[in-house]
Amino acid sequence: MSRALKLTSTSEPANAVLGYLAGLSTSSRRVQLSALNSMAVIISDSEEASAITLPWHKLDRLMIQVLRAELGRRYKLLTANRYLAALRAVLKESWRLSLIDSDTYFRISDIPDIKGSRVQSGRLVDREDIIEILEHFQGGETYAEARNFVMIAIMYYAGLRRGELCDLTFGDWNGRLGKLLIHGKGNKERFVYLYGIMLDTMIIWVGLHDDCAGADPLFARALTKARGEYSGEKMPNHTPYHVLRRAQKVLGMEKFTPHDLRRTCFTNLLEKGVDLGTVAKIAGHANLSTTARYDMRDEKAKREAFKLLDLPIRA
Repeated sequence: MSRALKLTSTSEPANAVLGYLAGLSTSSRRVQLSALNSMAVIISDSEEASAITLPWHKLDRLMIQVLRAELGRRYKLLTANRYLAALRAVLKESWRLSLIDSDTYFRISDIPDIKGSRVQSGRLVDREDIIEILEHFQGGETYAEARNFVMIAIMYYAGLRRGELCDLTFGDWNGRLGKLLIHGKGNKERFVYLYGIMLDTMIIWVGLHDDCAGADPLFARALTKARGEYSGEKMPNHTPYHVLRRAQKVLGMEKFTPHDLRRTCFTNLLEKGVDLGTVAKIAGHANLSTTARYDMRDEKAKREAFKLLDLPIRA
């Protein structure tokens, strides 16, 4: 590692890091602390380094340039730029706390994103695969099977994140208006509206649990010893992922994740003519550029275009 990155830890409170993290949601706080810890290791050239004790305000321009290059070498484009965003935020918090003066802050915080383009991660899920997964759970006799059917359907229908799904309570459901209150990232709330079969499904699901209180989880953890019973405990965020993965293995199906269902939802809406701004509001995105990254219509169009080149010959 370059000697330019040799900033050692200090015992003084890292108020800038704590101040930055305090303004994030719980999930974002965990992710960005991990990013800062990784950068602290690179900066100090020590596996024992911690973001909480590193004196970020002592970084100089050369250190930041070397760090940026190292992030570009180690991580994917979006990840590296997310790390840089966290670094900028900590430097700004350092300036706010008067740990660095204005001239120093503007000189060292002018960190451009790493340029380039990458193939989109994830994939579109075929309609037939979604139906096959849902049919796998449809008519299940246990609570877990019935829960899995409804939660997979709503993840696709509303494009929900795993955390948003697991945070839902019965109090978030408005049966009269057919809408769900979603508690999104960054303490942002939004509504999704249910129609047709999805509305009927949710009405039936809620009706089966009419003894539950408003604060009870809409999709709860299933009891280990009696999977047919509602536990009343919040479902862990990893449950939707593992539910999908187990079903895919049983069905011999290509892997797709809950986030692929989210991508598919938004791409399908855009394909049907819904404008990008409306899709961004449905997704809970503050920036249209974030929503645009979920648009996989170009990949679908390219796949169809290559089919036109197929030759009528035997392999």
